[in-house]
Amino acid sequence: GVGKAASYEVQALRELFIKNGLQDKLGHCVSYTKINHTVEEKGLLQFEGTHPVISAENLEKTSLFLRELKKIKNQDCLFFLLSGGASSLLELPLKQMKFSTLRVIHQDLLASGMNINAMNQVRKSISQIKNGGLRNYIPTDNIIQFITCDIPNADLSDVGLSLIHI
Repeated sequence: GVGKAASYEVQALRELFIKNGLQDKLGHCVSYTKINHTVEEKGLLQFEGTHPVISAENLEKTSLFLRELKKIKNQDCLFFLLSGGASSLLELPLKQMKFSTLRVIHQDLLASGMNINAMNQVRKSISQIKNGGLRNYIPTDNIIQFITCDIPNADLSDVGLSLIHI
């Protein structure tokens, strides 16, 4: 899971599996969320990053999160839980873009007064993993994605900036 609600959502999914006697079907559980939004949960690997302002720490945690995704086997089924906040937490800028430039763009967007949909259009254009790019890091085609939308117009393509297009 990734987003402000990720740890809570992953915890709930784990509990659902366990309560229904399916713990043997439960694999590796990972969440990447906002600082101070993790849960007390054994068996859940959790990363924290800054939100809403992106930091160098977010790039480091994104790298760790992507490393965990790459561990998925082709035959596995991935339950991907996506919630608001993923757009600033999970980030990998275009290869030619320096972090300092990315940070300035993110800060300018936050200060611009633009609505979230307009800001996200810009964010999609400067990221390797937004707008479906995250899919390149997931080895399986067996994906079930749950999206918690906190965007006023409920446009699911703007939640986490469409990290996975299926």
